[in-house]
Amino acid sequence: MTPEDGNLPPAVRDLLAAHAAARERTADDHMFTVSSWNGARMGTFRLQLFTAPGTRPVAVATQGPAEGGRPVVGRSANQLR
Repeated sequence: MTPEDGNLPPAVRDLLAAHAAARERTADDHMFTVSSWNGARMGTFRLQLFTAPGTRPVAVATQGPAEGGRPVVGRSANQLR
């Protein structure tokens, strides 16, 4: 389901409209590393941060299949220990 579909529930449309804003990329770390509590590297990914005055920041983490470690997306803090 995408905004272009026109099938978004009213609550989702309202939420998107309330937080829509042009943001500027303020950070772009190509080798952000996630480590476990004992320092073992769990994985790396590209981390981008987008900000604008008066808006919530947006963070985008992208991990390719060959970027080292195991995927960290969807893992809880307890699973990373």
